Amino acid sequence: MGAERNLKWDRRFLELAGLLASWSKDPSTKVGCVIIGPSREIVSTGYNGLPRGVNDSEERLNCRELKYQLTVHAEQNAILHAARIGVPLLGCSAYATWPPCTRCAVSWVQAGIARVVWPQLELPDRWRQDFELAASILSEAGVEAGAVVAELGEGADQSVDHDEALQLLHDLANAIRRKRFQGQKSVQVAVLPGCAVNGGQQYKIAVHLPSGAAADPSYTCVLFRAYLPFEGYPVTVDMFGEEERSCADKATLEATLKEILRHPDFKQRLTSLDLMAKQRQR
Repeated sequence: MGAERNLKWDRRFLELAGLLASWSKDPSTKVGCVIIGPSREIVSTGYNGLPRGVNDSEERLNCRELKYQLTVHAEQNAILHAARIGVPLLGCSAYATWPPCTRCAVSWVQAGIARVVWPQLELPDRWRQDFELAASILSEAGVEAGAVVAELGEGADQSVDHDEALQLLHDLANAIRRKRFQGQKSVQVAVLPGCAVNGGQQYKIAVHLPSGAAADPSYTCVLFRAYLPFEGYPVTVDMFGEEERSCADKATLEATLKEILRHPDFKQRLTSLDLMAKQRQR
């Protein structure tokens, strides 16, 4: 009974971390973190973003190299916020929507965090080695750490069908290909898996456009980004997500996608799957 009750609280705090993640302006990966005291009181919170007072312009957020240099991780923001207001973290527990990187794992150890929890999810291959090293750091330092299967709270919508949602993305990709690139075999429109985010698996519709320029042989433009979650999680869509490279044809592609999404069949399927679509504020 005690273990079940603890798991219930773990899931609640991970849901809270997921809410915090939604406040991040990062166009590709949103991470949230909450630090909990021994009596289950909220001690500090954080999400990934640029430092206080630093302009988080669209140009900076969409420049991957610069963004990585400027971004403060959610876990570090939670630690720094606690330091700012003079709250000790010794013996506290930390909940985040991603497993910690090595930099954040070291920060947890130095701050005196006793336990670190994140949702069970698929790890991107490019970060797997760093996450594994972070886990070994926590283990060696005696910090309890691990993933739990997070679920929605009572009353949450449980109606999402993952396979049906993924099929919708493939149908959208095919519609884009037929409407905009009929007969252009060199253009690729595909549904690609991305990072695991906030307890769910990310997918994206990407358009690969060949170019004759030797210095920049091709463009890849991400038009539609969706987070298809584990069973029981609602699906969220970030429409017209970040450009992975400059794409001169992006406005035309966006107009094509908007037109396709206005079709009654796609509108009905989006509604029935409870896909929460939003257009990026510009």
